[in-house]
Amino acid sequence: MTSLSTQNRNSSDPPAQPISIYDLGDCTFNASHGDLYSKSNEHHLHLQKKVSSVFQCLAHAKGDIVTREEIFNQVWPNQITSDDSLNRCISVLRQNLRNFDQQLTIKTHPKIGFQLIYPQKNNRTLSRERRNSSRRKSDLVDISERLKEKMILFKIRTTIWSSFIMVMLLFILFSN
Repeated sequence: MTSLSTQNRNSSDPPAQPISIYDLGDCTFNASHGDLYSKSNEHHLHLQKKVSSVFQCLAHAKGDIVTREEIFNQVWPNQITSDDSLNRCISVLRQNLRNFDQQLTIKTHPKIGFQLIYPQKNNRTLSRERRNSSRRKSDLVDISERLKEKMILFKIRTTIWSSFIMVMLLFILFSN
């Protein structure tokens, strides 16, 4: 997948916003308009604004996993947003992609995030996917290690608080 950034400028006009176009194998996504175009036929799909923004996060990742946090930071910056908003966008996006029928799917990685799956075209892209896959595995190991550390800290805190409560109960019991 390639990402192109172009700008239309006249010498007298102020700089325009970049137009991002993503090549997704059998189709092209124009992020600035929220439009998905088929390369093989005349199919065209227009996505709602937030749904388009979520799709852009996934397309920009070039097949890598995008965490929920990354999507929230990109689509709803500086806003407190529930998981329901993201889940709704993913659901609408999946339904639209099924109707679009271009072999684009979104894979859920529970407790981590989402990944856009699209047809791979050449060996270079496949080897990049293999490298990304091994990197994702190491990322998952890192996440697993961090979770283990957090669980240990939680157990330590729980033990400390339990001990504190026991001491306080003994103090109250023997002070009377």
